[in-house]
Amino acid sequence: MPNYWLDANVLIQAKNEYYAFDFAEPFWQFLEQKGAEGVVVSCRAVYDELQKQEDQLKAWATKQHGNGFFWEPDEQVQAIYRTIGDYVAANYKAEFSAPFLAGADAWLIAQASVHGGVVVTIEKSEPASNKPKIPDIARQFGVQTADPFAFLRTLGFHF
Repeated sequence: MPNYWLDANVLIQAKNEYYAFDFAEPFWQFLEQKGAEGVVVSCRAVYDELQKQEDQLKAWATKQHGNGFFWEPDEQVQAIYRTIGDYVAANYKAEFSAPFLAGADAWLIAQASVHGGVVVTIEKSEPASNKPKIPDIARQFGVQTADPFAFLRTLGFHF
């Protein structure tokens, strides 16, 4: 079972800021290695989000998709996704729940709920927010979250 499920924002922010491909290749190699070991993965919906831009991250994701990094939802994941969707729709206004459910966030939580592991995201808990946030929805379903730096420290990443 995977230990960590990566949110798209972790990969996008890394590419755009602190782990850009032109100077932080070890970061991407580390993710590839941990992906090959089955420790770090993501979901198909994250892959789909990364395919929207023509950049190095899209090319990297395409290669990793072929290596099994991005998991397809099975029947159990689809069932939990529906439960998450019902919860989000019942507790948030449609203008905020619809975008959350249209993206990868609920799929990540569903995958981690079924297959185990921690969702790694840049999002912070905001229980009073009108918008659903990964840490708050994950908590409702017994799924842990971590920020990218805690995740990297736990796995012993270093340059």
